[in-house]
Amino acid sequence: MKHRRTPTTPSTRRRRLPLIRIVGGGLFLCGCLFVAVRVLASPTGVIDAGLKQCRSAVSEARAHGASTYAPEQLAAAAAAYEQAMSAWQRQNRRSFLVRDLDSVRIRASQGAALALEAVSRAVAVCDSLKKSAHVNIAIASQSVEDIRDQFGNLAMSTAWRRRLVESELLLSQARAALQRADYLVASRKLDRVIALSSQIDNEASTRIQRYLASKPLWIQWSDETVAWSRSHNDVAVIVDKMARTCRVYSAGRLSCEFAAEFGPNWMSHKLRQGDDATPEGRYRVSARKGAGQTVYYRALAIDYPNERDRTLFRAAQKEGRIPSGARIGGLIEIHGGGGKACDWTNGCVALSNADMERLYRMARAGTPVTIVGTSGKP
Repeated sequence: MKHRRTPTTPSTRRRRLPLIRIVGGGLFLCGCLFVAVRVLASPTGVIDAGLKQCRSAVSEARAHGASTYAPEQLAAAAAAYEQAMSAWQRQNRRSFLVRDLDSVRIRASQGAALALEAVSRAVAVCDSLKKSAHVNIAIASQSVEDIRDQFGNLAMSTAWRRRLVESELLLSQARAALQRADYLVASRKLDRVIALSSQIDNEASTRIQRYLASKPLWIQWSDETVAWSRSHNDVAVIVDKMARTCRVYSAGRLSCEFAAEFGPNWMSHKLRQGDDATPEGRYRVSARKGAGQTVYYRALAIDYPNERDRTLFRAAQKEGRIPSGARIGGLIEIHGGGGKACDWTNGCVALSNADMERLYRMARAGTPVTIVGTSGKP
């Protein structure tokens, strides 16, 4: 059975026209809705706020010293911010219909979090360094003071002196850094001061121990010299290099004591001419030099080198400790011109002119003069 088509009439076409318009309008509204949802899903204002928050957090981290106390965390936060900005600029060049701003938001959020971590780290590290710096400044100051007190007058090497001066300079710089709250710089300098002080202490202690190996012999010489003064009811002189004194005994009793200065290399056993070391040994006054006979006011020449000195000299040459062409030297004296508060002679013993005047009146040719590293007496 065939269906018959209903003929289309003008009135039918008029009824279908609103339907097409309704469908078209619906599609248009859907498109508008899609665009609106797309725009609202990633609003520019929200992204701008996220970037500003990240930038502000990075600035806050720098203000808390993160560049000094948390450099790795700050670098990561700054990198995240730069990546967020690059992504933002890249998306801005695209049509707003196809922009993907999630990456911008995520990197900005990560940057802000990393910056907050940098702040926390910087505050913690700064506080720790501040506490340790205040402790170490006391330790370093005491170390340098102790070295000056214990070893300041010792005849040490140029390198030793240079390290001591460097440690004092670093200590001064550390104090200045603490005053301006630069705790990292202060801590680094204080660590160096403490390390240098330890090196100096070890070197000085080792050298002193090596030098004092002859202490028993020196004490024996000193005791025998005092005993000679007592038994002969005469004057004898003991020069104690470590005590920096020249002691005069009369009839075995201490008569007077003078401050003494020596050669720059006094804390060594004299081996040859030109080593600036003041010798140790048992000597006698070989000559008295009055006014006009010496440039150092008055002087008592001693009989250095004696046979023991010559034996030590030959042994040092044989062992290669001094050049084969070296000379043993001589002209060692106790003389005036002292009072300089430093060691400056070529190996002699220097007293102030006033003290030399007194000693000159008491001594004569043949007076025993014993020079020791230490007599065991303060």
